Amino acid sequence: MVLKVVPLLFPLRGVLKRDVYTMQWASMLILIYFTEGIVRATSDSNLLSSRLGWLEVALSTIFFLCTIFYLRPYKKAAKEVAKQAIKKASQ
Repeated sequence: MVLKVVPLLFPLRGVLKRDVYTMQWASMLILIYFTEGIVRATSDSNLLSSRLGWLEVALSTIFFLCTIFYLRPYKKAAKEVAKQAIKKASQ
């Protein structure tokens, strides 16, 4: 269990501070937990383990979607700044 929790501790401080860069790579890190949850949910014969796998899938999906929607305005702003920089460079 400790091996599953330790990787989540690395981005915890940045996620709590809502650091954009940390949120970006944490959203990629959570996909590992999504994959592991799918494997557990579909392959374990133990009912409790299977249900916990589906819970892991649900929680990782919620985290992933929340980070994507949180980061969307930052990505749009960054694209706009890049577009303006290209426009100024071409003039």
